[in-house]
Amino acid sequence: LNANNQKITNVAAGVNDTDAVNVQQLKSSMAAATTTVKAGDSGNTTVETTVNADKSKTYTVDIKKDLNLRSVITTTDDKKFSTVTNGVGVTSTDTFGNKTTLTADNV
Repeated sequence: LNANNQKITNVAAGVNDTDAVNVQQLKSSMAAATTTVKAGDSGNTTVETTVNADKSKTYTVDIKKDLNLRSVITTTDDKKFSTVTNGVGVTSTDTFGNKTTLTADNV
């Protein structure tokens, strides 16, 4: 098919694998293939983007080895135990709500 450098208009949407596609179908496919990856606000994660030889992208998501967390809650056998480090010491709370604080002065 030679269109003499003219656009072909009113093309129906392709259905079969061997059909031509129209611009609307192409735009829909491109929008569906869009991916956004970003690191969260905690500062504990990073995202590195690498452009591959075929122009696709690889996103490498990593977490810091030393995390900056406000609190950590761990559970074992449905018992809650939490530990908080606040820069001047460590405070632990057991399942009954009892708090134990350890600072540099009382080590």
